[in-house]
Amino acid sequence: VYGAADPNSGTAQMLEVARGLGVLLGKGWLPKRSIYIASWDGEEYGLLGSTAWAEMNAEMLSNATAYLNVDTGVSGTKFNAAGTTTLASLLAQVCKTNQQTTRQSKQVFRYDVT
Repeated sequence: VYGAADPNSGTAQMLEVARGLGVLLGKGWLPKRSIYIASWDGEEYGLLGSTAWAEMNAEMLSNATAYLNVDTGVSGTKFNAAGTTTLASLLAQVCKTNQQTTRQSKQVFRYDVT
């Protein structure tokens, strides 16, 4: 029942991001930092693929700026996003440009700081 949402909608979105980055690269854009695009197996059994990769690349990851997980990219009719507070302004900008989220949402942001 959930195969279309978890993880396949995330995979479809990841591939679209990769395609978009390829278009930008083709136009001469270069990122200021390295960008890694990866897809994992073993997620439902305990995050096996991503955990193994992170353990083998711990030194490189200690310098990471951001991590984006799109495990379930689309599911249902309501928008929901979560992340660190450092990405809050980016999320706010994206939501303001999307008429669907601004029209249907009474509350777009809620910060849970613990």
